[in-house]
Amino acid sequence: VYIVPLLESLALPANISASANPKSSTGRLDIFTRVMTDRGHEFDKIAAGYDGPLHLEVSPRTFPIVVRTGSRLSQIRFRTGNALLS
Repeated sequence: VYIVPLLESLALPANISASANPKSSTGRLDIFTRVMTDRGHEFDKIAAGYDGPLHLEVSPRTFPIVVRTGSRLSQIRFRTGNALLS
């Protein structure tokens, strides 16, 4: 398992949160990834108003991999408001 600092960081407004997940191509290669934030309470969840760096946990499952600068392993979705279903 590797912890990789990402080139990207965030400065979210107080009303915008985000969720991350592996890209489908990452799953097809049997690589497990999770996005982490400083002082975060959950993997792949970025609290509204977060301001700081992002890190990625990379866990190859089947075979060793080589990841280069700029590789796209995860994606992020931004939210505003309460996104829960009743």
